[in-house]
Amino acid sequence: MRRALAVLLLAAGCSRDAAPPPGAAVYTPRDRSFSFHAPEDWRVLEDQGGTHRVTLFGPGGQAIAVHRHVEGDPRGYLLGAAMGSKRATPPEEGEISGRKTLTTTVERAMPGLHGGRAVSTVEKRVVVVDRGGFWVFTRTTGAGQPVDEAPFELVLRSFKAR
Repeated sequence: MRRALAVLLLAAGCSRDAAPPPGAAVYTPRDRSFSFHAPEDWRVLEDQGGTHRVTLFGPGGQAIAVHRHVEGDPRGYLLGAAMGSKRATPPEEGEISGRKTLTTTVERAMPGLHGGRAVSTVEKRVVVVDRGGFWVFTRTTGAGQPVDEAPFELVLRSFKAR
C-alpha cells in the first residue's frame, strides 16, 4: 500500500530520534521495529511479505528497499544476490555508526514489462550486521542514470533498529 511519507511521521514528542535535516522526515513502520530519516517527498510501499520491510520511491526512478534477515550468512546473501547479474563487485567490508557492513554493486538486465524493452538496473546493496541477523539496504537506479547518493546515505546513517 502506497502512502505519503508524511502520514507515517512520528509525532516529535513520541520519538527519541534526532530531528531530521530540512526536507527529511522520520519514518517508522507500524510495528515500530526500526526508524530512519528519509526525504519527505518520497513515496512508501510496505507490507510486501517475507523479508521486505519497506521500499521508498524517489525522483528519477530511484528506489531504496529495506529487508530484514534473521538467518543466513551476510556475505553468502550478497554473493547469491549477484548471481545472474551482468556485473558485480566483490563484497567490501566497512562500518556505519559502529556496525559492520558489507557493500556490493550489481548491474543486471531486467526484462521489459508488458512487452516493453528490457532495461538495465544498478543495485547498490549494503548489509548491516545486527544482533540476531542482518539488514539489507538496496538502492536501485537505471543503468547510466544520474545517481543522488544523499537519500541512500541519509537512510543508512540514521537507521535505528528497535
